[in-house]
Amino acid sequence: MPVSLLELETQAEVDKYAATVFLIASQQGGAYLQPGAIRACFDRVGFDARLEPEQYHRYRNRQRSNGAARYCRRLEHHYRAAGRGADRGAGAGLKR
Repeated sequence: MPVSLLELETQAEVDKYAATVFLIASQQGGAYLQPGAIRACFDRVGFDARLEPEQYHRYRNRQRSNGAARYCRRLEHHYRAAGRGADRGAGAGLKR
C-alpha cells in the first residue's frame, strides 16, 4: 500500500517523540514521562533555510496539522493519568 510523504513525516515525528521519552527515562533511571519531551519535539520547531519550497511547505503543513503532536499528547495524558510511565505501558501505545 503506498504511503505519502506527509504520512512518513508524521510517523517520523511520533518516532522522534518515542525515542526522546525512552532516552530521558533511561538517562534519569526513572520510568516516568517527562513533560519537556512534548515541548522539545513539537513546540519549538524550526526549518532548515536550505529546504526546497516543496519540502518547506510539506514540513510546515505537517507541523501545522500537528497530528503527531496531538497523538503523543493524548498518549502521554493517558499514561500519566493511569500513573504509568515510559517503561510501564507507554511503549505499547506507541507500537500501534
